[in-house]
Amino acid sequence: MILLIFFFLIILIIFPHTVSESVGITLIMCIKSIIPSLFPFSVISDLFLTLISNRTNYIIKKISPLFNISPVSFKIFLLSFFCGYPIGGKMVLNLYENRKITEKEKDKLIIFANNAGPGFIISVLGGVLFQNAKIGIIIYISHILASISFGILVSFLPVKTTESVFNKEEKTDFLNALSLSIKNSTASMINICGVICFFSCVITLIDLIPFINTFKYKGIIFSFFEMTNAVKYISMSSLSLRLKVSLSAFCVTFGGFCVFMQLKTYSDKIKTASYFLGKLLCGIFAFIYCYYLI
Repeated sequence: MILLIFFFLIILIIFPHTVSESVGITLIMCIKSIIPSLFPFSVISDLFLTLISNRTNYIIKKISPLFNISPVSFKIFLLSFFCGYPIGGKMVLNLYENRKITEKEKDKLIIFANNAGPGFIISVLGGVLFQNAKIGIIIYISHILASISFGILVSFLPVKTTESVFNKEEKTDFLNALSLSIKNSTASMINICGVICFFSCVITLIDLIPFINTFKYKGIIFSFFEMTNAVKYISMSSLSLRLKVSLSAFCVTFGGFCVFMQLKTYSDKIKTASYFLGKLLCGIFAFIYCYYLI
């Protein structure tokens, strides 16, 4: 590991301008796209978890057993499809830290209730990278179906939920909760943007390696680090459109180390092996769904 870090340090010294330019572009993306899209959802989701009571919708109570999760967990699962990375995972970890869900429920929920948002997939991936919003919609549908499939698949695992914690409703001052949510979300945005910039730097350094730079399928390699740059390289490759879109669905659903490290800024109570195995399976599901939908 030390040799690898030393190797990247040498490349960083040799190509400082290239790396700094890449980080600069990523920072602009954070300011223009990531913070405006994530910050409001981060505040609202944090507020939601602070003020949530035992009142749960009748339909949600009926559907949540399908995934073998508590009604409040099912609400987070639904919200995750609109909030985007890593807000769903953040809400799951907050529930666990506040002892509102068990460790086993947290371990499986953090995999299929941490999803990319429609704005990013449809607008950025579809509209910008593929120049076709319909492609973004197909990727988003595949992404949703993959998470639902994984959720149902792991529902057979024995999990003890903790719905009883909601039997006693706790009163929380709204203004204090809002102030705390804004404070937490501001700190979260700094951490998230820092992680994204770091992995953008890593991908730039890897791309400078001669045999990687000319590799036809380097987008697939980059998908294990950061999904946005991975999809960018995949969209520019000479692969068939069907394969490019399907691989993009895999990248978005898998998330890569970048999304994982964003979650780690909230809590270290994440089981690395089970998380990546679960996300890998979700990514495969998304690839299959997208391949037949495109």
